[in-house]
Amino acid sequence: MLTLATLSLPKRRSFVDQSLLDALHRRTLELCEHVGMIRADRMSLRKFRAGRFELLTSLVYPDADLDQLTICNDFITYLFYVDDQAEEDEAYGKHPELLQRYFQSHLAALHDGAPVPDDDAAGRLLLDIRARLASRASHAWLKRFADDVQTYLLHGTLVGARHWTAGTVPSVEAYAAQRRWDSAVLCTQDLIEIAGAGELPSRVLRRPEWVQLRDLCTNVVAFTNDLVSYPKEVLRNGSPNNLVHVIATHEKLCLEDAIERVIEIINDDVALFERVATRLASRGARMDARLNHYLAGQRAWMFGNLHWSLETGRYSDPESPFIELRSGTHSVTAGARVA
Repeated sequence: MLTLATLSLPKRRSFVDQSLLDALHRRTLELCEHVGMIRADRMSLRKFRAGRFELLTSLVYPDADLDQLTICNDFITYLFYVDDQAEEDEAYGKHPELLQRYFQSHLAALHDGAPVPDDDAAGRLLLDIRARLASRASHAWLKRFADDVQTYLLHGTLVGARHWTAGTVPSVEAYAAQRRWDSAVLCTQDLIEIAGAGELPSRVLRRPEWVQLRDLCTNVVAFTNDLVSYPKEVLRNGSPNNLVHVIATHEKLCLEDAIERVIEIINDDVALFERVATRLASRGARMDARLNHYLAGQRAWMFGNLHWSLETGRYSDPESPFIELRSGTHSVTAGARVA
């Protein structure tokens, strides 16, 4: 049986405060109920609680205060809600034209504050998030964030829905690009600037190393998710959008060999991330303090994503190839530091 312990993710220490988790959970729950997302025909209360999104948010934005965490947690909840619609709900995921119209309405709301239909709970949540972001971020940052959300929805999730509808398996190269977008990790990295790091100066945004680090962090988070979600996505929902499945199909590998290949890819990307980050840090005094916080946030995402994946019930499955997800032996304990 395989183990996720062979992943060489950045070593981080995170403090998980139970009172903070409770407050964060309560705030997002109240808003989701207000906009209508928590309903029997939408996201159930049981599913929302089982997701433990507040734990993920607190791990990946460790320097944020409660108000900053709330914005991030609300957006992460939006992402998982939309992700489940596109990958589990055939009324959306297997009707790409409908899904595209739905996404375009959300993008108009995010870019311009345009109203959404009264029955669009996720769109109403996104409008609320936009209003809070606009009150604390620059116009340039908000546009950059909205552009990344647009890429996520139209070039990532929508493309994945088309593959699910047609039953086609993208090539390894095409899937790697698609997954970088449909993981939404580029959007969530933008939020590092809102969650304590501060907006990065334009001279940093123009650096090719910054772009490379963002892509590497995204790959690590996205491909780690593909490992833990394989039973959910491929076995239960029949989705072709999973790197394990893509590699097994095109390279004609057994499941175990395909998983080991994905772990190798992740570990190589982590090692390259650290080399590029070290090269950037070697610039000494020219290294902006905000960039140091941003790099720490990226490492927190790579680390925290896996720890949350092992703690939430979202990926627990008796058919998982990983012992940790079958037995639930790993735990992130609230109120304690985890290595």
